[in-house]
Amino acid sequence: MTPPTHQFFYIASQAEELEGLKHPQEQPFVFGFEADDPGPGTPIILRPMEGSDARSQLWCMTGDGRLISGLNGYAIAWDDSQNRITTAVAGDRAHPHQFWSVTGDGRIANRANGGVLTTLARTNGRFGAALSPEADDAWRLQHWTLLAPPVSGSTTAPSWVCFQSALPDTGGADCLISVDANSTDPGAVLIIWPYTQQTAAASQLWQITPDGRILSAQGDNLVLTLGGPSDGDGGNYVTVDTQRDPLPLTQVWDLSTPNQIRSASSGDFLCPSGGTGGPVTHDAGDPVVAAPGTPSASYTWYTTPATPLQAILQQTPEDFPEFTDDKETAYTCIEGRLGVPSLRATYVDLSADIDSYSSQIGSWNQAPDGISQGDWDAVRSQLLTEISYAGNTRSLFDYYAIFQNSLFGTDSDALNAYIKAAGLTVGSDQENVAGIILAILGGVAYTAMSAQSATPGWPVLGNLMETGINIGLAASSGGGSISPDPFQVTVVDLWTELDNNYKGLLGAMGTIEIAILQDWGMLQSVYPLTLDPDRPDTLYWDPETAADLIAAATPGYDVSMMQMLLAAKYQIYVAETTDPDYYPSDLPSWAMWQSGGWTYWIAEITNAEVFPAELTMQSYVWGYGVRPEQFFRSGGGWAFATNSQVYDGWLTFTNLTPDLLRLSGPTGDSYLGAYQSCGVGLNSGSYGFQVTDLNGSQGSNQVAQFTAEVHSPFFGSPTISVTSPSSGTGYRLTSPLCTPTNGGNYGGYAAAQIGLAMVPM
Repeated sequence: MTPPTHQFFYIASQAEELEGLKHPQEQPFVFGFEADDPGPGTPIILRPMEGSDARSQLWCMTGDGRLISGLNGYAIAWDDSQNRITTAVAGDRAHPHQFWSVTGDGRIANRANGGVLTTLARTNGRFGAALSPEADDAWRLQHWTLLAPPVSGSTTAPSWVCFQSALPDTGGADCLISVDANSTDPGAVLIIWPYTQQTAAASQLWQITPDGRILSAQGDNLVLTLGGPSDGDGGNYVTVDTQRDPLPLTQVWDLSTPNQIRSASSGDFLCPSGGTGGPVTHDAGDPVVAAPGTPSASYTWYTTPATPLQAILQQTPEDFPEFTDDKETAYTCIEGRLGVPSLRATYVDLSADIDSYSSQIGSWNQAPDGISQGDWDAVRSQLLTEISYAGNTRSLFDYYAIFQNSLFGTDSDALNAYIKAAGLTVGSDQENVAGIILAILGGVAYTAMSAQSATPGWPVLGNLMETGINIGLAASSGGGSISPDPFQVTVVDLWTELDNNYKGLLGAMGTIEIAILQDWGMLQSVYPLTLDPDRPDTLYWDPETAADLIAAATPGYDVSMMQMLLAAKYQIYVAETTDPDYYPSDLPSWAMWQSGGWTYWIAEITNAEVFPAELTMQSYVWGYGVRPEQFFRSGGGWAFATNSQVYDGWLTFTNLTPDLLRLSGPTGDSYLGAYQSCGVGLNSGSYGFQVTDLNGSQGSNQVAQFTAEVHSPFFGSPTISVTSPSSGTGYRLTSPLCTPTNGGNYGGYAAAQIGLAMVPM
């Protein structure tokens, strides 16, 4: 296994036998220099991993097997005379033992003498490594993990994609990378499978993070992972597995080569099993492997929806071609006939009827006196081309505006229907609702993608929404801005809050449209994408499919609205199934779930025996394929307060970032994958909590903290409060929601909710 040459990594010991080498909740020990100013001959020792300014601990591997320092370019070598691991100038003949092999089981062997790197304790109390023969009884001492370094990147809205194979299956169907049998079990293998509809689509949706992780939309903290050796391909199976901390290279992927996915651990690219020798027609269900082979279409994957607009917007500005001499005269003549002071300025004037300008210019075949026919025709041809390109761009954004207004509405009528379904009172200034606009917008794009092949326009919708959201987030204020902050408003003010952000998204779309219309280079890049519906980076929008797109996006909008509104009135109750005195005997099936000896049900915060309407639950929750374990355990975007009969208070913490977070407190550590929640039971007392972003740009550093206070008076119900919240740059703790509950015979407990979100920097 040889990582890509540009991939840096830590070399971490997995030894557990040596006392003091590893400590609970501390960083692993990794290769580093013994001296602060290392030169050739400096011994290599093991030091605790550093998260920032860690170049002295980072290495890369050349194609011929040298391990090169990220600090000074020296190579790791075995020094026979000193019997130790040291550094040497790469290629120094006095230190020939510079070539290493990384095996699939985690051993690092010297190619010259076959010795295996082995962790050892040195006489000075430090830890180092030596070469020893491979030994089964020393497996942990000889086991090393290549860990990914922290990667900084701008914070953008999360987006979901599919990976489509360039090759169809035997039935001619387009196929995607999918989790076998839609499994959420760690270690489940990836396969090739045709587009899947709705409820199973999460097994085909992925999110690419700046540090190279590929998250599964199925949640449960599952990420794309390099698995064990594959049969017959000389590579490895690819699986989904629980994200590890620290992050190993087996869970990092390199997408820098267009349309290819490369393991940062093995250096091999993904392809369907059997495709290493050349293009194959695969069968649905064939495994996906990372394996060496002959470059071909088997190794080609299209990320859908593609994001061509983001690349186009970053192009170097290009002016429209300048007309000179007689051509300038011809251009001025045309502007005079049209009655406009600047024809090209009308491209960005969305009220101007440029189609009529095109018709008129197209009819003026004869050159006026004093202008040659050649110059006249050249100017007309250029202008007709520009207007055609501008017209297609305008139509694209017009269709999007129609879609958004049809889905979200232009007044509060549609919102009021959701409010009623959630059991809240329209126009109430007493009931509070909390939410995050990104969760709503993301739910729309996510569910539109889930419809996939049944909705021809979904790739362009996903592309437009992702680009527009990111432009809106980057805007500090004004009509084209979108707020990344969580909000809490009364029901009567909810439409104003949502509408401001919906208008912000349309404003961001307008910013993109104007930027393209006034740049000749961008227009030339966009135009061909608007013509071909079959290309992976298409911007073709068929207005005939508008109704289908709205229908496909509606479930995501419905679910996102219910995630926000139901939590304002209802909470989850939990009791041991074996003790029926602690839960109502007449729980309706559509409001309860039993698992692992526990009974969960949803009911009003103030009364554990009043449930949401059956029509609401069947129409907006179960009818859309929401998984009970996510609904009742606050996963997949659901984040209810939870009332447990065991504790005086219940804290629900939600990870609203794409990273792996660790919530630490007196009750222990909880690890939360992207967009997951966890519940912590608390009795009377004060509890300090710390949040660590394990994929943050500065390594595993604490990014937020807060205190939960639970008071349990002898008479009366317990109360809970969240105090002293603070967060680091680029992060924002949500406003805590604290509820002193009174659930009738099953109440008397307090609940609080808080989450951590990222904000653009």
